[in-house]
Amino acid sequence: MFVGPVRKLGEPNKARLYRRKSDWEETNGEENEHEGEAEKRRGLFGNFFKRRKEPSPAKSVSADEWFKQGFVTMHTTDDCEAAVRAFAQCIRIDPTYERAYVNRGLAYERLGNVQQAIEDFTRAITVDAGDPKLYYLRGLAFRRLGMDEEAFADLRKSANMHYRPAHDLLKSLRIPVD
Repeated sequence: MFVGPVRKLGEPNKARLYRRKSDWEETNGEENEHEGEAEKRRGLFGNFFKRRKEPSPAKSVSADEWFKQGFVTMHTTDDCEAAVRAFAQCIRIDPTYERAYVNRGLAYERLGNVQQAIEDFTRAITVDAGDPKLYYLRGLAFRRLGMDEEAFADLRKSANMHYRPAHDLLKSLRIPVD
């Protein structure tokens, strides 16, 4: 008959940690209590149900990673709703991420929500007013809604900033560029 080591007063009962006689023989009772207890297997499924002392930290996803996910989703799978959600997460993390506003606006435009696209292009312009492509995209969106006055103002501004597609579009429409 096997008898385990004698427990000293105030010492925890180690017998609960071990299920087999071979576990007792490996340690010879000299194992450090704090290191060995968490590492020891506990029965057949012991490794599957380990208790963690500290909760694992939640993985934080950066704004760039959300942007990349939205960009890939929009351009490879044409799932614009998922792309809008990814760009919204990117903007929630970094409200000054201009490219996220632009791409979310393009996704809204593909979904047919042109008014929301115009709002996103306007937010992108407030972040970076020196980018002529933003005025061009907003001008195209205004034109799609039939708001020609606003559209031509944005297209002229983009053409005056030497953005060639805006200049060519105004020239094809026979609208003078200032």
